[in-house]
Amino acid sequence: MKFNKKWVGCIAVALVLIVIGSLVSGCAPREGEEAAPIKIGMPVPMTGAYASDGEEFLWGATLAVDEINAKGGLLGKQLVIFPGDYGEWDIGKFIAAVEKFV
Repeated sequence: MKFNKKWVGCIAVALVLIVIGSLVSGCAPREGEEAAPIKIGMPVPMTGAYASDGEEFLWGATLAVDEINAKGGLLGKQLVIFPGDYGEWDIGKFIAAVEKFV
Protein backbone atom coordinates (compact mmCIF):
# COMPACT_ATOMS: atom_id res chain seq x y z
CA MET A 1 0.00 0.00 0.00
CA LYS A 2 1.43 3.35 -1.04
CA PHE A 3 0.84 6.37 1.21
CA ASN A 4 0.28 9.88 -0.03
CA LYS A 5 2.71 12.32 1.66
CA LYS A 6 -0.04 14.93 2.12
CA TRP A 7 -2.27 12.36 3.83
CA VAL A 8 0.46 11.20 6.22
CA GLY A 9 1.36 14.81 7.04
CA CYS A 10 -2.27 15.69 7.76
CA ILE A 11 -2.67 12.72 10.09
CA ALA A 12 0.59 13.54 11.88
CA VAL A 13 -0.47 17.14 12.50
CA ALA A 14 -3.90 16.02 13.75
CA LEU A 15 -2.35 13.53 16.17
CA VAL A 16 0.08 16.12 17.49
CA LEU A 17 -2.84 18.50 18.13
CA ILE A 18 -4.74 15.79 19.98
CA VAL A 19 -1.75 15.03 22.19
CA ILE A 20 -1.03 18.71 22.90
CA GLY A 21 -4.70 19.38 23.63
CA SER A 22 -4.84 16.43 25.99
CA LEU A 23 -1.70 17.50 27.85
CA VAL A 24 -2.74 21.14 28.19
CA SER A 25 -6.28 20.25 29.21
CA GLY A 26 -5.00 17.63 31.63
CA CYS A 27 -4.17 20.20 34.28
CA ALA A 28 -6.20 19.57 37.42
CA PRO A 29 -8.91 22.12 38.24
CA ARG A 30 -8.62 24.16 41.41
CA GLU A 31 -10.70 23.15 44.38
CA GLY A 32 -14.34 24.09 43.86
CA GLU A 33 -13.94 24.43 40.08
CA GLU A 34 -15.66 22.09 37.69
CA ALA A 35 -13.41 20.08 35.38
CA ALA A 36 -13.59 21.59 31.89
CA PRO A 37 -13.93 19.10 29.03
CA ILE A 38 -10.91 18.20 26.91
CA LYS A 39 -11.38 19.77 23.49
CA ILE A 40 -10.19 17.82 20.47
CA GLY A 41 -9.76 19.76 17.25
CA MET A 42 -10.31 17.50 14.27
CA PRO A 43 -9.66 18.81 10.77
CA VAL A 44 -11.84 16.90 8.30
CA PRO A 45 -13.05 17.54 4.73
CA MET A 46 -16.69 18.54 5.32
CA THR A 47 -17.33 20.23 1.97
CA GLY A 48 -16.45 19.42 -1.60
CA ALA A 49 -15.79 16.09 -3.27
CA TYR A 50 -14.47 14.42 -0.11
CA ALA A 51 -17.29 15.47 2.24
CA SER A 52 -18.55 11.89 2.50
CA ASP A 53 -15.08 10.78 3.65
CA GLY A 54 -15.06 13.57 6.22
CA GLU A 55 -18.42 12.39 7.55
CA GLU A 56 -16.97 8.90 8.01
CA PHE A 57 -13.85 10.26 9.77
CA LEU A 58 -16.01 12.35 12.10
CA TRP A 59 -18.40 9.46 12.72
CA GLY A 60 -15.53 7.15 13.71
CA ALA A 61 -14.01 9.76 16.03
CA THR A 62 -17.42 10.43 17.59
CA LEU A 63 -17.89 6.72 18.30
CA ALA A 64 -14.47 6.58 19.97
CA VAL A 65 -15.13 9.73 22.03
CA ASP A 66 -18.55 8.45 23.11
CA GLU A 67 -16.97 5.17 24.22
CA ILE A 68 -14.22 6.95 26.17
CA ASN A 69 -16.73 9.35 27.78
CA ALA A 70 -18.98 6.43 28.78
CA LYS A 71 -16.04 4.97 30.71
CA GLY A 72 -15.46 8.18 32.66
CA GLY A 73 -13.57 10.22 30.10
CA LEU A 74 -9.86 10.93 29.96
CA LEU A 75 -8.14 12.02 33.15
CA GLY A 76 -11.60 12.29 34.69
CA LYS A 77 -12.76 14.77 32.04
CA GLN A 78 -15.19 14.38 29.16
CA LEU A 79 -13.92 14.72 25.58
CA VAL A 80 -15.53 17.07 23.05
CA ILE A 81 -14.78 17.07 19.30
CA PHE A 82 -14.53 20.36 17.39
CA PRO A 83 -14.42 19.62 13.65
CA GLY A 84 -12.73 22.01 11.25
CA ASP A 85 -13.40 21.94 7.50
CA TYR A 86 -10.52 21.98 5.06
CA GLY A 87 -12.47 21.35 1.88
CA GLU A 88 -11.08 19.18 -0.85
CA TRP A 89 -7.79 18.11 0.74
CA ASP A 90 -6.32 21.56 0.21
CA ILE A 91 -3.18 21.86 2.33
CA GLY A 92 -3.64 25.63 2.75
CA LYS A 93 -7.17 25.14 4.10
CA PHE A 94 -5.90 22.31 6.30
CA ILE A 95 -3.27 24.56 7.86
CA ALA A 96 -5.89 27.29 8.41
CA ALA A 97 -8.20 24.76 10.13
CA VAL A 98 -5.36 23.56 12.38
CA GLU A 99 -4.34 27.13 13.25
CA LYS A 100 -7.93 27.82 14.29
CA PHE A 101 -7.62 25.07 16.92
CA VAL A 102 -4.29 26.29 18.24
